[in-house]
Amino acid sequence: MGKSLPTLEESVVVGEARVLQVFQISVKGAKVPVGGCKVQKGAILGTSEVVVKRDGKVVFQGPVKQLRIVKEVVGKVEEGQECGIMLQNFPQLAKGDLIQAVTSKVTVREFVPDEQPS
Repeated sequence: MGKSLPTLEESVVVGEARVLQVFQISVKGAKVPVGGCKVQKGAILGTSEVVVKRDGKVVFQGPVKQLRIVKEVVGKVEEGQECGIMLQNFPQLAKGDLIQAVTSKVTVREFVPDEQPS
């Protein structure tokens, strides 16, 4: 049996949405941006960790605060659907941003030595 190696953890994109328009709503007296988005691939969950990319560069990484379809709070938005996405502590959301829902994939690795010829 081989020796254990450190696990390999990588981010896997499970959904993508494009920001088509940004709306400002008032929450407890503060203006908060909500991205009017269309999910282009996969799905975005209300519990998703997301990466926001602008011009190919990561400008934010953190959790979704709320997902809405029209005025209804939802837990999941699937490919082809339009929705409102509010992010936790990211007031700079802009039209054209790409929001990617990511999950971590952990791979257990094992060292297997080459067979020695007899």
